[in-house]
Amino acid sequence: MIFDDTGNLYGATTMVNGDEPGGVVYKLTHSSDGWAYSVLYTYNNSGGLYGNVAIDSAGKFLWHGPDRRDLSRRTGLQAHQLRGVWSLTDLHDFQGDGWPEGNVLLDASGNLYGTAIGGGQYGWGAVWEIQP
Repeated sequence: MIFDDTGNLYGATTMVNGDEPGGVVYKLTHSSDGWAYSVLYTYNNSGGLYGNVAIDSAGKFLWHGPDRRDLSRRTGLQAHQLRGVWSLTDLHDFQGDGWPEGNVLLDASGNLYGTAIGGGQYGWGAVWEIQP
């Protein structure tokens, strides 16, 4: 989970439900009554999300998950909301570059980092970077 500048918490889940795996990106908003839960984006029949969600300085959400065209591959995804409508952008197709797993991290310049199982020089894994 990650906090934004106003104290809201964001996170991601993976749901495996038979033939329709998926997941959600959610928001928890704190008030005097406790925490309110809301779903920001839903993956349907997509294999879910892998790791945490990061938020860049422009308010875009970044994570890695399955390629929406081929669920056997994974991709770095970016989501942003424009006038109430969410859109997704594939940042990188990891085909042949390992299998991204775990959390993502943003540095101060907006570079996105993560790790992959397999891939790399000896095929044992890699640390990857996607530059904006």
